[in-house]
Amino acid sequence: MDGSFENCKSDCIDKFIKDLIEFDGGFSELPFEVLVSFANSAQEKFGKLPAPLDDNWEEVVWLASIELIDDPEDSYD
Repeated sequence: MDGSFENCKSDCIDKFIKDLIEFDGGFSELPFEVLVSFANSAQEKFGKLPAPLDDNWEEVVWLASIELIDDPEDSYD
């Protein structure tokens, strides 16, 4: 396999993370690996990587906020 599928998947995850950060700059302070993990879980939950124009984008951002920022048990320092 030439890896083009993996490159496409990586590009899609990078775009999802960029969109998430552009929507709410607070996500930029999280480690990249954490954002990739969230992207993978969002893709599993929604069957695709959501985009800002999707009807469920606000739900995605809300889930990211709850799972990545507002959870007091999480510490990324």
